[in-house]
Amino acid sequence: MKKLLMFAVLLGVTACSGTGAADLVLLNGNVYTLDDDQPWAEAIAIQGEKIIAVGSNGEVRGLAGSQTRTIDLDGAFALPGFNDAHVHIDATGALLTGANLLDVHVPDAFTERIAGAASRLPEGSWITRGDWGAYELWAMGSAGTMEGEAPQERFKPHRDLIDEATPNHPVLVNRHDREVFLANSKALELAGISEQTRAPRGGTIERDAAGRLTGILTGSAVDLVRRVIPPLPFDTRLANFMAVLEEARTGGVTTIQDLTRAPQVQVYREVERRGELTCRIQLRPMLDMVEH
Repeated sequence: MKKLLMFAVLLGVTACSGTGAADLVLLNGNVYTLDDDQPWAEAIAIQGEKIIAVGSNGEVRGLAGSQTRTIDLDGAFALPGFNDAHVHIDATGALLTGANLLDVHVPDAFTERIAGAASRLPEGSWITRGDWGAYELWAMGSAGTMEGEAPQERFKPHRDLIDEATPNHPVLVNRHDREVFLANSKALELAGISEQTRAPRGGTIERDAAGRLTGILTGSAVDLVRRVIPPLPFDTRLANFMAVLEEARTGGVTTIQDLTRAPQVQVYREVERRGELTCRIQLRPMLDMVEH
């Protein structure tokens, strides 16, 4: 199987002038340039963070010096790196290192994903977000049914599905539309919610037929749990961001426009300081940052 190589286009994809030898030369590739005048090429020369030439092997070899690193692509397909124009890096990182429930709408998978998050995160860490049932909703379409099936209720989990797997991890995960949340027993305990707790105006605390808390919260009742969740530690934000960078590399994403909140900027600066920033991050402040 041929390899796929993604490269960032910084100066264009036709041969251009530079000073000194290239730092990196890629030869014998199957390079798709996206340039109508020169759609295909064999080789790429890179100097610093800039592409200084794209052309034939012969043209690009001439830019190599004694210190140039040369890689034989051996026919690998190479194309410009992708730009992702709308990313919530903080949310994406939380899904990657925590619980990604986007495609989950059955009990066994729900339990498995939450248990997996608990195994990755230190004891005491909160497991949040999740976004369960997104694929389920999309499959139902505007008619609210799965193809060929009668209308049905959307999946609603119970804390019993996750309590055993999360004795030391408080959990507050949400459905994809953010209208329904599930808290485990640990989170309910920290929030002071019991069978006797009355829901605040505009919220619900769901109980089953036996009067037991199911863990399902809606509306203002969710705030009872949110208020006891501590701010996300810097190290956790950093780990989440590194997971996003790895995913970006794997998918060939070389530039991201991130909807950025202030705490994330410190993370990006730290990774840049370490020399580990493998993707360009263009900051796109949230509207609630307008005063800043």
